[in-house]
Order: sequence, then structure tokens, then C-alpha cells
Amino acid sequence: MRITIEKNEQVFDLAAAKRIVQQIKEKPESVIGLSTGRTTRNMHRLVAQIHRDQPFDATRATFFGIDEVTGVSRSYSGACYTMLKTEIIDDLGVDEDHFLMLPTATDNLDADCKHFSDELQHKGGIDLLILGLGENGHLGFNQPGTSFESTAGTGCMDSALENRIRRETGVPAEHPLGGVTLGLSDIMQARRIILVAKGTSKAEIVKKVLHGPVDTHVPASILQRHPHCEVLLDADAASCLSLAEKESGGDKPSHLAPFLMMVFIFLVMGFLATVNSQLQRPLQSAFLAHVGWLRNTLPTMVTFSWFLAYPVCSGLGTR
Repeated sequence: MRITIEKNEQVFDLAAAKRIVQQIKEKPESVIGLSTGRTTRNMHRLVAQIHRDQPFDATRATFFGIDEVTGVSRSYSGACYTMLKTEIIDDLGVDEDHFLMLPTATDNLDADCKHFSDELQHKGGIDLLILGLGENGHLGFNQPGTSFESTAGTGCMDSALENRIRRETGVPAEHPLGGVTLGLSDIMQARRIILVAKGTSKAEIVKKVLHGPVDTHVPASILQRHPHCEVLLDADAASCLSLAEKESGGDKPSHLAPFLMMVFIFLVMGFLATVNSQLQRPLQSAFLAHVGWLRNTLPTMVTFSWFLAYPVCSGLGTR
């Protein structure tokens, strides 16, 4: 995992928006997954603003939402469909054929979820997935305890969200509300993931996601196993991370690999020196010359080997 920490919320929002725009420009037929909520609202609007100021073609890209509220109308302002339409989709000129959403109401949820997954695969699979991070580590409606093997289907809605929706829509208590979501297994199939989090309320869970065990009690911890996942944070969301944790990302730093690489480089350099000596001198004098060469150059070789090996083996891209 690669960690990028921006100095404030405004820079964070712009950085996230630019990543979405860049994906569209580099691959116009991209399949891009979006998340709704306070973390992503401004970045979506900034994508729309960039599109107005510096027009680019987004009509060939396919966008989809990773989750949806069920038991409400799509016209409800808190439905993920409506939020994405308002914040980004309409401004980019994306038509309904290129905007895929899970249903808010259906007579056959399983069939609709399968159709949704099949459509994503038909489009070529997910190129970029923007994931918001819940305060308990949830992704979409994949709450703590969700299996890492889960696929698109129903998820649990926390009580605070349910109470807010009922208050805003007037849905009575006897009418069921719920959520439907892309599964964790589906999420891990995305070619590239950006996990976004901002604000001090996310600081503790960010630390658990990046440096805690990979455990279903923290669903987002599974992203430690994704080969191309960036974690984009503002300074507040990164406030619980130590300097070493900010630099190491989600992977536990290992000094063994750079050490082994250093030894390998050292041996190769010594071997080449020996071969060179043997080509020019008798065996005994070549051996003595090589011993003298090692004695004189050992400190330089060790230092050079370490500085060459460490960045090669660590492969970290923090900022």
C-alpha cells in the first residue's frame, strides 16, 4: 500500500479529483467505481469543475456506485444514485448506459446483484475504485464481520444511518430499510484502488487499517493484500500515524530483503574483481590482490550496496 498525505482537506479533495480525471484521460473507456458521503462529495464536484474549465470526454467511461440504500425511492436525495447523479454524473454528460447502480428496490435482489456484477465484467472489469472508509472500517455496506469472500449482495445498515434516513424520508419503522453493496471479494478484483479518508474522526481507524492485523472485524484491512492500493489522507486523518508508519505504508517494513540484496551485490562485485584479476595475473598473485582489494574497498562496497538495495527492495512510494 502506498500512502499519500495531503496537508489539508482542500488539497486532499483536489488530489483525489485529479486522480479520477487522469484515469479518464489515460483510458477513456475506464470502468470507475465511486463512493458517496462526506469524504467524496467535494472531490466529485471538483471533477465536474475541472470538466467545465478544461473540457475532456468522459462519455465513454463507465461509472458505478459501490453501494446503495434499499427501501427508498431513487429520487430520495440520500440515495446513492441521486447523490452521484447530482455531484458528478450529470455534469460529465454520462448517459444511463454508462452509469451502473445497484437497485434501491427490487423483486429479485439476488438476480439484480448478479446482473450488476456481470455488467461490470462485460465492461472489462474495474479499472479504478474510489473507496470511502467508515469509522468502524467498513467499505460500502460491508460491516465488521463480513466475510472477505463476500460478493455483491445485501449489507448491514448501521442504526445512525437508518434513523437519519427514516427522519428525512418519513419511512415508518415497520417498513424495512437496508443496503446493497459490492462485496469485499469484488472490491479486491479492481485493478487499482484508492482508499480515501479525511478528518480526525477517521484517524484511529486509518491506523488500524494500515498497521493492524488483516481481520474481518476491520473489513478495510483486506486492502493490505491488494497489489495496487493507494491510501489518500489529509493531515487530520493521518494524525495517529507515527513517522515510521507514514513512511512504511500498510506493509510491515522488512530489513532482511535489503540486507540479502546487499550481500548479493557485494558477492557479484567481488566475483567480477576476482575474474578480472585472474585474467591478468597468476592464480596466487590474483588471490592476494583480491584480498587486498577487499580490505581496501570493503567500507565503500557495503555502503554502496545498502543504498542500492534498500530502495529496490522496499519499493515504497510515500509522500
